[in-house]
Amino acid sequence: MPRVENLAWALVGACVAAVIFTFSGIADDQVPEQSREWGQSHFRLADGERFPATLSISEVTRISFDGDRVAGVRSAQNGEAGGPLINWERDDATGDLYGVVSGGRPGQVISAFITTERGATYQALFTLADQPAAQIFISGIGSEGGQAPVRAGRAQVHEQRIVEFAVWAAGQTPQGRRSRPEIIAEGVSLSSIGVVERDGLMARFFEFSNITAANVDIRHEAFADVAVLAVVSSLDEIPAGGRARVFTVMEVR
Repeated sequence: MPRVENLAWALVGACVAAVIFTFSGIADDQVPEQSREWGQSHFRLADGERFPATLSISEVTRISFDGDRVAGVRSAQNGEAGGPLINWERDDATGDLYGVVSGGRPGQVISAFITTERGATYQALFTLADQPAAQIFISGIGSEGGQAPVRAGRAQVHEQRIVEFAVWAAGQTPQGRRSRPEIIAEGVSLSSIGVVERDGLMARFFEFSNITAANVDIRHEAFADVAVLAVVSSLDEIPAGGRARVFTVMEVR
């Protein structure tokens, strides 16, 4: 089951708030080759693959494509306070992508889907870090010599379907009756606030209320169930005196 830590899916030039989303397991061949020059990472990726990289919270990050150019970056803005804001900019002369983060903190994980002019789509799992500017170089497998990129496997397509639904659901208003708040800790309660459905998937929304004077961590594993495909939250902790939402993604039965 994909677990939630942080998800942001950004449009070029747009500022976005992060939604929390993490995926389990990254293949060994997707671990970057660190160059001798500090701050550079190199990847060879097939269409649909994801890669882990570091995104500076204080300086610009450059993403360059070998023999290709960025076409766009997909995103959702959930309107929740507390998430990082990301500005993506495409250099029309080189086809490179530049990202600048504001409002984030080290350790947060941001997911972005990047498409290229040759038709490939890559999923970046960025970990925010307080570091100088970084450069990321991507070479597409199967795109050399004008060949079509290798398509993603069935498991990757299924995972991408879940991600796309989660991004859409994060911007929707849940429908249904709010349940009576359930006290889960002193000063902290949880209510079911409704659902949204699309294309055979359903998101069930919950809202935490925290009337204490301290922030309270959200335990995503508490929502895990054999039927739950993913758990998504806009924050990783409930602010003191505030609220936070979580939703689970499931197949419609």
